[in-house]
Amino acid sequence: MEKEPEKIQDSFDEDMDLHTIQRILNEVSAYQIELVADPTLPEYGNKYVMEKMSQCRFMMNRVHYYMQSVKVYLRDLKSKERISSLDFDFKMRDKMANDPTVRSGSSSADRHAIATFQLKYEYEELSKLKTKINDISESFDILKDRYENLKSTMQDIRTQKSVVKDEKDIGGIGGRPVPTQGVYYDPGVPPVVSSIDMNAILDDKEKSGGNPDDDSEKPSEAALKNWLNS
Repeated sequence: MEKEPEKIQDSFDEDMDLHTIQRILNEVSAYQIELVADPTLPEYGNKYVMEKMSQCRFMMNRVHYYMQSVKVYLRDLKSKERISSLDFDFKMRDKMANDPTVRSGSSSADRHAIATFQLKYEYEELSKLKTKINDISESFDILKDRYENLKSTMQDIRTQKSVVKDEKDIGGIGGRPVPTQGVYYDPGVPPVVSSIDMNAILDDKEKSGGNPDDDSEKPSEAALKNWLNS
């Protein structure tokens, strides 16, 4: 079985940052499962398919957990961004209306530029927050794509599981050998009789005094045994 990738952490808090997000992306980038072309070969079979299914389920659970964690973190950032944006707009309007330096500007564009300069710290913090939200949104999309890729892989594994089951049902994997003489044997059904010794049946009927041409007479028990065992 392939070694499971190292887990980053099992919980997130307010200290989560872009560095942690990048570590998560590095982890899930290793979440890839290679499948053999023919799982019905003797060295693979049902055990191989179940191992691959277990690996894929583990990876899907981890990615889904990261998606939910990043989504919660992204929601909190967006909430902070809305509050910061409202606070910045309020301060900007106040500057435009009441600050003498701002009002001394010759045009609306000049007054807006002066007010923005005076609120430089708030403006930079708001810009950083918006940039961070954009970066984490893109990271969430990457996690979502990885999850969808693993879902597709799981579907491929289920298809291989069905193939292995069908092969086993007809006797190919650890079951009854599949005939190679062009004759199909249904598992559980006795093989067809390879030959019928009609002479033995007719001779037995003649010895018993029967009429060989009379279809109403049945061959003896000994003749039937010879026929079935031939």
